[in-house]
Amino acid sequence: MQENHPQTERRRASNWRRALHEIIFEADTPAGKAFDVTLIVTIALSVVAVMLDSVEWFNARYSGPLHVAEWCFTVLFTIEYILRLLSVRHPRHYAQSFFGIVDLLAIVPTYLSLFLPHAQYLLIIRTLRVLRIFRVFKLVQYLGEAQYLMQALKASRRKIIVFLFTLLNIVIIVGALMYLIEGDEHGFSSIPHSVYWAIVTITTVGYGDVAPQTPAGQALAALLMIMGYAIIAVPTGIVTAELALGSGKFLLSHENITIPQRAKYYSVNEGNYLKWDESIRHYVDYLKEDDKSTGRPYSTRYIGSLVADFHRNLLKGGIFLYPGDAAAPQGKLRLLYEAAPLAFIVEQAGGAASDGTHPIMDLQASELHQRTPLFIGCGEDVRILEEFAAGKRAKKAVVGIRVSRG
Repeated sequence: MQENHPQTERRRASNWRRALHEIIFEADTPAGKAFDVTLIVTIALSVVAVMLDSVEWFNARYSGPLHVAEWCFTVLFTIEYILRLLSVRHPRHYAQSFFGIVDLLAIVPTYLSLFLPHAQYLLIIRTLRVLRIFRVFKLVQYLGEAQYLMQALKASRRKIIVFLFTLLNIVIIVGALMYLIEGDEHGFSSIPHSVYWAIVTITTVGYGDVAPQTPAGQALAALLMIMGYAIIAVPTGIVTAELALGSGKFLLSHENITIPQRAKYYSVNEGNYLKWDESIRHYVDYLKEDDKSTGRPYSTRYIGSLVADFHRNLLKGGIFLYPGDAAAPQGKLRLLYEAAPLAFIVEQAGGAASDGTHPIMDLQASELHQRTPLFIGCGEDVRILEEFAAGKRAKKAVVGIRVSRG
């Protein structure tokens, strides 16, 4: 029995460590979730206490309670940190992890304050411990998005370093020029002080503590301010480009798009009206006629970009026309890689696409860059256009009365 005693003790210690680990590190159990929620609330209260301690009038009135509260929070977090080290199999790995370092830094400043005045204000780093909220409340997907952001920043690091180095050169050069132009009498007492002004100006902060007085200095300041707005956009473009490449995702903006069978919009470049076939001119004139029973007249919505016009008509309803003309009877759009892909999309949405006679998806390409007229959009609108193209419909004759002069 005594030989098994050490083994029993080890088993009990293992069970105790496993139970403690489950409570402290696992948020899936009721006890673990309760521990983490309590911890997050305590962290938030401790951060509030540190912030209030820095307010002069509040500190003067409640310095005693704040001091006691801070030491209570520090003792609690110290015990928690020790328990975390005891409950893991490899304490060193936890101590060197991100949260392990943050947990240690969250308690060290209070002890340092015994030797260094105001060191306790570094306790504001405790706010990083609230990041555990993502794990506690099952917001892991946000951690995934944060990982995408970190990957984008890492992939952009060389471009960002070049950007910052260029920015540093600009502010040094402008600061030196401003020192030469304005001088000490206008507040630009040294090149470093002038560089400080350049940094404040180019970042569009503009404290106003130093300002140029001469026309040349004001002109240089105006140039730097305009440059500042352009510079703000540079890192944004760099990082967002890497985000798009790194995520490898297509974002669904609209689900189950269905185009109406008929709408009241048409998109066409009417500057070529006289070059079109007569049947197409009659159709466009038909769209402009006043007939409430068919929802006419239609309104024109034309951007001049096939994809943009098609996208709007796909969402709002309408028909896009790109007919052939006298100079290009077969049209200008490529069948294989312009007309056909959009025709496939519009048919999936319940619309139609035609060359005026046949559905685009039924056409057989005889060459890579084969061109075709394109009429694409609401199914009923495309059908009526095909009737005009086939001569089954014609423009209404204008009935008038001739008046003879006696």
